[in-house]
Amino acid sequence: MHFLIIRRLRNSELGWFAEFRRQGRETAKQRGINFDAEVVERVFPSASSEKDIQLSLSFRGDNGIKTELHPLKRQHKNWRLVGTKIEDEIFGSVDPEDLFLLSIDAIGDVPRCQFSIHKPESPMGKFILTQPQTLALANNSMIAIHSSELGNIEKKLVEHDSELYHTLSAMKYDNQMDENINEDDLLQIPDAGRLIDALSNIGYSLNAAVSDIIDNSIEAGAKNINITFPDPNKYGRILSIADDGSGMTPKKLVNALCIGSSR
Repeated sequence: MHFLIIRRLRNSELGWFAEFRRQGRETAKQRGINFDAEVVERVFPSASSEKDIQLSLSFRGDNGIKTELHPLKRQHKNWRLVGTKIEDEIFGSVDPEDLFLLSIDAIGDVPRCQFSIHKPESPMGKFILTQPQTLALANNSMIAIHSSELGNIEKKLVEHDSELYHTLSAMKYDNQMDENINEDDLLQIPDAGRLIDALSNIGYSLNAAVSDIIDNSIEAGAKNINITFPDPNKYGRILSIADDGSGMTPKKLVNALCIGSSR
């Protein structure tokens, strides 16, 4: 499951960047970025049972994109992103209150992440701070925004640095048609992600949705219906409903996904 974590950096955290320290600007001996416990627990549901969470961290350094392993370590009630200090000179200009943006795919044993830092007064910083999704930063040092809530923030990040933020589903903003898909196909097949987003905002509760699916399973002759929750740290937040009913043909499935279809 994808999240964007945003933090206003504090002076005590900037020692993580070696160039900041070499310039003699460091006032504390801390070597990492603080993470609020509620943010970590939202992104990693089983975080309370974890000692360390290893992250594959990508960022734009002095000579292009770099990827390093950095752990999130528990620090009493909260957490801290630590590991080998960031040596790139480009980060010597970081200041307190700069925005630390961490894009994270919170699945797998070593989740993939990308981070960038933006001045509040920069075009990107101003855009981030004027979005309704980031209003909580006024009262919190750190927030986590789920991909379904990102809106134009996601698109702006892809436009700002498509090479770094390549995992942010940049293809959603590509208007070029696949040569293997004809116009008739596009009229028949809906965009599943956008359809789910649309349906999730029309007051159809999770309870009602699951009940309807189970009813459909029974009507299809199912003798066994399994409702499971796979490990969210490996597969994302997924509710699986599987049955041994008669199912449907691919053509019926496409029709069922279309808004306004009978069932």
